[in-house]
Amino acid sequence: MHLGVPARVAALLLAFSAGATFPAAANAQTNLVTNGSFEADGATITVPPTGWSRAPSSNCGFINRTGGGGYPAATEGTYIANVAFGQTNISCQFYQDVAIPASSNVTLGFAVGALLSGRTGTLSVSVVPTVGAPLVVYTAPANTDVTLAEVTPIDISAYSGQTVRLQIDANSGNYFNGYLDNFRINAVAAPPPAPVPTLSEWAMILFGLSLAGGAALYIQRQKFTA
Repeated sequence: MHLGVPARVAALLLAFSAGATFPAAANAQTNLVTNGSFEADGATITVPPTGWSRAPSSNCGFINRTGGGGYPAATEGTYIANVAFGQTNISCQFYQDVAIPASSNVTLGFAVGALLSGRTGTLSVSVVPTVGAPLVVYTAPANTDVTLAEVTPIDISAYSGQTVRLQIDANSGNYFNGYLDNFRINAVAAPPPAPVPTLSEWAMILFGLSLAGGAALYIQRQKFTA
């Protein structure tokens, strides 16, 4: 018994659907930093801010600001963190420990600015792994004012599967004003390897191709006999 063209086409589609594979939906991006835009505390002065820790000095100044009055506008949300010191030569760290999922593609991003022209203060951002040397990803240029702006995202996928410390180091020098906003560590699960068809899937694909050839031949013969 011969199948008509519609039946052959249906068989072909069935064969390919049995053996075909389709790319998975794009994996969701997850921000692993808590309160990276410093919105959680609103206008309340909270030292350290929610989600962050502070060391070693209790004199570390940390104030939420909105734009205006000489302060830059936030790059994300309403508030920025203004790191300021009323004393000279105060060293301070603000940090947050972040667990990075294994098998992830990971980037670090943030916005930073500083008033350092004519001053000796310093400001840097580092990724500190549990084992190994810290990775300094940003150092404010000495004796230079830096407008608050986003840095180019930094690939830190090498720390996938580890807990790292996102660390901000500041020293007041003779005076200091630093601006921070929108800290984020974005992790996206690495895509699984492309599936390879099994022997049975290859057989179905070849069977589908033979059906396609048969359908084409059938149509050609129908044209000649018409």
